[in-house]
Amino acid sequence: MKLFKSKSSSSTKNINNSSSSSSEDTDKPSSSAVLGHNNNKKKTRSSLFSSFSSKKNFNKKTIVSNANVAESSSTSRKSSILATASTTTVTSSSSLYSSRISSSAAPSAIRRNPFDNNDGNNGDDDDTYTTATPGSTSSSHGGGGGVDPFQHFENALGGEGEGVDDENDPRNNPFEEGGKSSDVDDDDADDAVDDSSSSLSSSMKTLQGIMNYLKEKELKEWAAEIDHQRRIANALSRNTKNWYVATADDNDDIVQQQQADADDIDSDDEELLTDVVEAILHAMEDYPDDEILQEDSCLALEAFTTTTMVNNNNNAINVNRILEEILVAMEGFADNPIVVSSSLGLLCNLSTTTTSSSSKGGGGVPGGVTSNPKLAKYALSSILQGMKEHRDDVELYTKGCKAMSNFTQNNHTAQLILTCKEPLGLRIISEGLKCHRPGNDDDIVIDDEIMLQRLKMRSSATQVVKNLSTHPSLEVKGKIALGGGAAQLIDRLLENLKETGKDLIQNNYNVAVMATTNDDDDEDDDEVRISITIMEDTLQTIGNLATIDTIVTKDDDPRYRNNHHSPTSYNNNNNNSSAADDIQKQLTKAVKPVLNVIRQHPNRRTIQYYGLQTIQRLTISHANSIANYHGGISTLLNALSLSSSESAAAGTSTASSSSTDTDTDLITDDMIYERVLGCLCGLLSPSSNADGLDLVASFHNEDGLSTIFRCVRQYQSQRLLLENAFELLFYLSCRVRVVLTSIVGMSSTIQNGVGARAARSIETQFIQEENVFVLLGTINQYIEHENASELICQRGLGILVNIHAFSMQQKQQEQQQDVFASDGGIKLVLHVMRRHGLAVAIQEYGVGLLASILKETMMTMPTTISDVLSSSSMANKKKNANIAVSNEFINEEGISTVLAAMMIHPDHGAIQVHGCDVLIYLLKVNNGNNKYKQFILDETNAVRVINDARSYHKTNKGVQSRASVLLKTLLSSSSSPSISTAATTATSILSSHAHQAAASLFAS
Repeated sequence: MKLFKSKSSSSTKNINNSSSSSSEDTDKPSSSAVLGHNNNKKKTRSSLFSSFSSKKNFNKKTIVSNANVAESSSTSRKSSILATASTTTVTSSSSLYSSRISSSAAPSAIRRNPFDNNDGNNGDDDDTYTTATPGSTSSSHGGGGGVDPFQHFENALGGEGEGVDDENDPRNNPFEEGGKSSDVDDDDADDAVDDSSSSLSSSMKTLQGIMNYLKEKELKEWAAEIDHQRRIANALSRNTKNWYVATADDNDDIVQQQQADADDIDSDDEELLTDVVEAILHAMEDYPDDEILQEDSCLALEAFTTTTMVNNNNNAINVNRILEEILVAMEGFADNPIVVSSSLGLLCNLSTTTTSSSSKGGGGVPGGVTSNPKLAKYALSSILQGMKEHRDDVELYTKGCKAMSNFTQNNHTAQLILTCKEPLGLRIISEGLKCHRPGNDDDIVIDDEIMLQRLKMRSSATQVVKNLSTHPSLEVKGKIALGGGAAQLIDRLLENLKETGKDLIQNNYNVAVMATTNDDDDEDDDEVRISITIMEDTLQTIGNLATIDTIVTKDDDPRYRNNHHSPTSYNNNNNNSSAADDIQKQLTKAVKPVLNVIRQHPNRRTIQYYGLQTIQRLTISHANSIANYHGGISTLLNALSLSSSESAAAGTSTASSSSTDTDTDLITDDMIYERVLGCLCGLLSPSSNADGLDLVASFHNEDGLSTIFRCVRQYQSQRLLLENAFELLFYLSCRVRVVLTSIVGMSSTIQNGVGARAARSIETQFIQEENVFVLLGTINQYIEHENASELICQRGLGILVNIHAFSMQQKQQEQQQDVFASDGGIKLVLHVMRRHGLAVAIQEYGVGLLASILKETMMTMPTTISDVLSSSSMANKKKNANIAVSNEFINEEGISTVLAAMMIHPDHGAIQVHGCDVLIYLLKVNNGNNKYKQFILDETNAVRVINDARSYHKTNKGVQSRASVLLKTLLSSSSSPSISTAATTATSILSSHAHQAAASLFAS
């Protein structure tokens, strides 16, 4: 009974509201019952808009306004129909209508609302049969209401959807006759109630027809709207995409910023993670004995630190707390591999975060993990203990080595603790370097995944040793060289180097297979990359340990202070062996494997570079082993002779494998050649312990001099490379001079031996005119060049001094006179001396070279009448050449340059001696030319400079004798009192030291 009564009252209100609202605004909804309808419509819209709500910049105002317009229009049509139906049918009295209906409607009170079009729908919507809800309410829950919320997009689709009836069509509206609405007055309706009981049945039929009409209309609209909404959704999607594209085109910077912000963790997520970490830490602190909880907590914390970066100031306290709880868990459950493994992974992640943050200048965590000495001490101890308990767990061992590597990176305190304070430190690291390979007779097949995991473990352990070797302390380096237990670290490193080199060589043969199978592999799983990293770290470690030879010598041992031996001489008596000998023995083992690496990997630049760097450092005390026992000179010259074009052609076949080298683009051929020349300089330097005859013979057999000059001609613009090349040529020329001087007076076997013949051959190559021109041209290029090199000038003049000495020994004076005098040699030497006036070595070499040239000129002058008569043409030729040399020297202001060198360096005896020789030889040319004497006396202060040299070097017999000879020579053409006094003093000196003066003056 309440069903139709409520409906009647609601309908009456709707009539009044409809009539009043229709006169004001036909588009405004007039029924309160539409509120529920609107709410359900909003739910429908919310489900349709869910696919687009994630777009942040979506223009919601436009869509909402359009939906409201569509909703208002549809609701207005619905309200008009309901109001008309109520006005037409309700013509009887309310009481009579209620009494009649109450008796007939009581049995059907539990029937469903005839306005509810939710038949067969058992969804999640409200199933309560409400009489105040119109039929369109439940239909809207089912997704098929008559109101179109996308009215705004109907114009884009070409009109209204199919199946939607027009309320103005008289065929579809039973309440309109001829297209006009029939209005019923309220007073007439009250009068008709008393007289219309007979027409109640017809009214019920009419009402039933209205209900059927509404139901059919709702079904039609629902069926039509299924396809209509799909098209509207597609149109909405297209419009949204077009809007986003336009926005992205107009605001590229905004889109990029949004993409960058999307990569960062939101502040809400950070707070959530912080709360989760706090909860885990509280649980670990409250239940320290719960092993399962500790396992889960460690795993969770490891996962958090793997995916997030804990490097801001707000998480500093959390980091310290995490470390404390993790260390406690590791100590309490050391026998649990899960706890230990996850804890080591967590320590590795935290130390990696702080290390990377500090290296980037971000500051890292305050009081960071790797910079706290106490924390490093406890952490390293716990790591070593956990690794000791689980030596067979390769993954656990790898995590432990990575954590130790992060702790010891650029941290000398942690390096000292791990090396010297922890008794098991080096031994456990040595276990990580072990190469696990089945023997020839073993039938064990190791899985590729296991091999890869072990390769990672060896890489991490090698990284730890490399970090330890960077410590400047002698104690730490000595422990590393001699430590590691029964199998010492040096042995494990060299074994690692050999086995990894074999793997790389095998990979070189499988380049095509690797190129097709490893394209999508992760960098962390790239075997070639890991192998190259192992070899690079191993070579750097050996190179760092090789510098210990400059600090530790056998003389430092108190037992050998009075017994000086060669650094490489060993005593088989263990009681007499010292730590220095043991260290050198260990490093001597590395010579052959490192040279083999250089030979076997010519196309891997980083391996070549670090291998040459190691050899260069090993030359300090192992030059003889490198050069004469393991073919080091041959290996180095072969690497130097490979030109850049040949290197590029050879590297084509291994392009795929070489691409895995991370630093290939940073290391060029020039850098490789610089290292090769540096190694050769170390072998030939005066501090080298290699035998001179063997060195010279090796260079001659490998055509070393031609290779070096070819490199100089090819790389004229590479200043560093040329400096190394000139230093090498200088050392080689000095070695040749020493060898040729040392074999004089020895047996014929030695004088005609391999070393002596090689020295004479190299001497002949040095004095070739083309090589001299290369030297002069290179020196001239780097005098006034913007990259002017003092070292090139210094070593270049030293080489020219030795070459001139070679030419005098082989009686090739005429040829060399043209080079040094007529072809600009004297001019270049004087220019270099003026350019580098403060460089003592340049002044010494320059003055000495000028003295040698002028001395040779004086000695080739015809001295007797028989010489002149025997070959007058030859004598005239020599005379003209000597005059040309003297004129060249005078015209280029040679006298002023030499006197300036003597004045700037008065305390250098060699410069004073050679300066006096230059002036003496100049005056001896042409039987004492008075023009030169007068110029020296009148235009220069030579007399004062000579007197200062005598007074400064009173005990130097060479200076005293040469100064006296020079002053006596000047006396013959001068009437000055000061010159006469000086000459008198010089005569007295000559009378007492005549023999010494003559001997020193004409010494070769």
